[in-house]
This record gives sequence, C-alpha cells and structure tokens, in this order.
Amino acid sequence: MSQHATVARGAEFNSHPVRCLLPWGRRRGVVQWETSQACRGSFGSQKLQTQMWRSLWSGPRGYDNWHGTGLTSNSFIDYGWSTDCNDGGGTYTYCPVMQGYVSGIGWGPKTRSNNDLRKGCGTRFPNP
Repeated sequence: MSQHATVARGAEFNSHPVRCLLPWGRRRGVVQWETSQACRGSFGSQKLQTQMWRSLWSGPRGYDNWHGTGLTSNSFIDYGWSTDCNDGGGTYTYCPVMQGYVSGIGWGPKTRSNNDLRKGCGTRFPNP
C-alpha cells in the first residue's frame, strides 16, 4: 500500500506504508505508529499528516485528531507517533493512516497501514 505520484517537472514521491511500532500494546495506555515518505527530483518541500482510525460498522472513523509535520526540503522523512488509549473502553480494531503532501503535486490519497491492532481503547482517545 504505497502511493506514487509524478508531475511534468520531474518530481515524484512515495508514501511508504504506515507501520505500527513494536511493541504495539505493551505500553499500557498508549498506541504507537510510524510514518515515512520519500521524494526525489525537483519536489521543493514535503510534509505529511496522520491519524489513528478505529473500526465501525459504517466504516472507519478517526480515533484521535490529525497529527502533522511542517514543510521540509529533506528528501526522506520518518516520524514516530503516539496517542493515548482509553483503557477499558470498548474493543475495536485500530489502524494508522497517513497522507503525504508535496509542493507542486498537492496531497496524495490517504494510505492505510496493513497491520491492525485489536484493543479495548474505546471510541475516542482520552481528552487531555
């Protein structure tokens, strides 16, 4: 599950699959994941945003708020993320999602991780 885009001026980017950091559920109360994106050519700058989704009969929904990075001219970006788990809440399947942005191309599609977590974190992350 990666996305790939090219524009006429020779820039291209790949959003790598989002992946869950191990250990997924060993740290009580926290869900962790990692995102990365690589660009080459004359891309200018890039950034990404990510969110943890949870399963629902009507389709996936955001579990937490969107997290994002600032623009950078680095050709490869890699970030670790976490959100609090509402321990003892209902049991759902959780999956991280990311979306990459490259100047001159715009936002790519949302890319979903190919590994999920089944955990009792409830419907929404705990408010601070």
